[in-house]
Amino acid sequence: MNSDMFTLKMAPKDKPFTRRGILSVTSSIYDPLGMVSPIIVPAKRLLQELCKQGLSWDEEIGRQESHCWRLWLSDLPLLTSVALPRCLRPVDFGQIQNAELHHFADASQIAYGTVSYARLVNENGRIHCSFLAGKSRLAHMKQMTIPRLELSAAVLAVRMNQTLQEEFQ
Repeated sequence: MNSDMFTLKMAPKDKPFTRRGILSVTSSIYDPLGMVSPIIVPAKRLLQELCKQGLSWDEEIGRQESHCWRLWLSDLPLLTSVALPRCLRPVDFGQIQNAELHHFADASQIAYGTVSYARLVNENGRIHCSFLAGKSRLAHMKQMTIPRLELSAAVLAVRMNQTLQEEFQ
């Protein structure tokens, strides 16, 4: 049971360096728990920048954007080393006395997001924390203030809390 882990298998297909190709590669990464949300944000940001530039879907991207995209693609195979335990409670943990959900939210001019953890305490006072889920969003193309973005991150955390509360009932 200790080796039951969530892992990712990455085999990105060769796609043209266009908005359509970038969207195809980033959309092919299946991450329902948001484990690699921070890794995907730069690719989404690149897409947002290309959209701001007014590039059509099949137009080749510029040299600087192409360099950024190649760097991101070269790091993508490193995601196969990401592994998170699927079991929220270790096998030898004992009786749970207290279980809490903890949510952390943050924002920047680029993106905002939230991550949620389960905090378990057993009868001996031993504490174990487990990753539950994460979510990230790009900041709007229209410039927003940091307090407004922080509020958006907090709203995302509240929605995540509601979803997890429903699932754990």
